[in-house]
Amino acid sequence: MEKSTTDRPIAQRVQCGRMPDPDPPERSDKVQDSIEALLAMADRCYRLAVGISDPKTIERLLEMARECEERAEKLRQGSD
Repeated sequence: MEKSTTDRPIAQRVQCGRMPDPDPPERSDKVQDSIEALLAMADRCYRLAVGISDPKTIERLLEMARECEERAEKLRQGSD
């Protein structure tokens, strides 16, 4: 019997640097996959920005990360 995500310790539920919804609402798999992909992309942008020395590239990566997070939040709100 597989444990639900809320049965696991909180440290094991962290994904892509973001905390998952404690009690996620019912969403279609496609919407949930899109949310997770956007948050993963934002996380990659943040990690890349740390290793870059060009200020313009850093700013663009940070903008992309914020845009991904905003889009993920809109999907979350739209599917509730």
